[in-house]
Amino acid sequence: MYRVIDDDYKLMDLISYLKKEKISKLYIDIEAENNFHAYGISLSLLQISDGRSIWVIDCMKISEPSLLIRILEGEDFIKIMFDSSGDQIVFDTSLGIKAKPIIDLKLGFDILGVRESLSKLIKKYDDTPIKSCQKSNWSRRPLSDKQIKYAAFDVKYLKDLANDMYRKLYEAGKIEEFIHRNHVITNKIRKVNPYLGYKKLLQSNRVSRKKE
Repeated sequence: MYRVIDDDYKLMDLISYLKKEKISKLYIDIEAENNFHAYGISLSLLQISDGRSIWVIDCMKISEPSLLIRILEGEDFIKIMFDSSGDQIVFDTSLGIKAKPIIDLKLGFDILGVRESLSKLIKKYDDTPIKSCQKSNWSRRPLSDKQIKYAAFDVKYLKDLANDMYRKLYEAGKIEEFIHRNHVITNKIRKVNPYLGYKKLLQSNRVSRKKE
């Protein structure tokens, strides 16, 4: 099950709950607009799990960005993500921050020689077919139940995936390599001009019109 957080008060209650329960690890994913349906990069949903419960935060309905920043930038929570580089661009563009500290699961699996997408990796835990909403217009409201369910599913098995990754890294004697490379990569500063993606979108549309 998951709960939708769609106003500041619910988000404040969630932050209080996480601190009261002394939850130190959050499994995180996002949905964003990235020059696909409109110009620019914007954060739409922030999905978080403590390994038991799932919360889907509708960032477009949160009026106080500092509440999101407390989760993403605060040292209280270790953020466990899969392929965080693209998400960091969204955080920087939308909130002007870099999420930290981060454990990037994709890096761990890359070190192990397992170069697969998140959707393929979590099939080990649940092969229930979930229709992809990846190319949905995440900036349009209201979101459908199908979109929210898809977003929540992305974090449902991140804890299991993290446990598997750590076990395999220890078995392979590569845990120290992972710790070092994770620190270097997740602290790297990466700036992107959101207009560059929009230029590609315009060029793609021009090519498509010429072919018609």
